[in-house]
Amino acid sequence: MGYKAPGKTNYDLYVKPNLGAISQWYRDGATDKMVMEHLGVSEQSFYNYKREHKEFADAVFQSRTIADSMVENALYRRALGYTKTIQEQKINKADTVVTLEKQVHYPADVGAIAFWLKNRKPTSWKDKLPVAADDEDALKDTVDALMASARAVAKGVKKEQINEEGG
Repeated sequence: MGYKAPGKTNYDLYVKPNLGAISQWYRDGATDKMVMEHLGVSEQSFYNYKREHKEFADAVFQSRTIADSMVENALYRRALGYTKTIQEQKINKADTVVTLEKQVHYPADVGAIAFWLKNRKPTSWKDKLPVAADDEDALKDTVDALMASARAVAKGVKKEQINEEGG
């Protein structure tokens, strides 16, 4: 880290001047390890600074919280779908640039929905829900009833198709 001014610590020289940049680094997707590299500090120093300097601990915590919230909001919007107004610049017949606005709809994303539910309601939305032994008979009866119903519907559709075709 080079020459150190009298009375100044490495924290004062290299970390404190970058407190404002930390937020941007986390918003850009940096991990703690990447922030350590940006600051030029070891992992041990990073955690010591967090413990010894409240302003540093707050900057790291708030920056990570903001970045996490931004991602959560984007995931939430993607799970529900949304409409956004976008601007496009086009050249018209008179060779002048015109700005056009249009609404673009982004439909709900099943993957984002599944991710959200599996993480927010894991007991209800696991990939495999546990089935109690006494529930197995009830589950089998339900599946059998659904299959019988599906077969009946399929037979009904076939009869309707034959009748419509004049048979």
